[in-house]
Amino acid sequence: MKNLFENWRKHLNEAAYEPGRAVSGIDQEIEREDALSYQYVRDAFKSDLQDVGMDWLMDDPNEDMYSVLDQLQRDSNNPDEFADNIKQWLNNQDPAQIGYTNLGDDVLNEGILK
Repeated sequence: MKNLFENWRKHLNEAAYEPGRAVSGIDQEIEREDALSYQYVRDAFKSDLQDVGMDWLMDDPNEDMYSVLDQLQRDSNNPDEFADNIKQWLNNQDPAQIGYTNLGDDVLNEGILK
């Protein structure tokens, strides 16, 4: 029995140590969560546009909102900044063109990721 225990202990002590193995998936998990958070911001934005009757902006051929959202996301460091960039972009649009003043103030106001 003593030999069995010593062999087991020796095996545990000699187990190959792989630096970073315990945390290897954390970076991938963080990237996945960020991607889901950015998608959540996009979904909340679309929903809020519907709530205020401005969902036609997503389909407007003159303004490719999907390209705008992609660019705003690339310019953002995190999902909260992405939401703020969307608001600023909307508030900078000509009210005469979109028929709404300060649209950014009426969307994405719920503290998206809180």
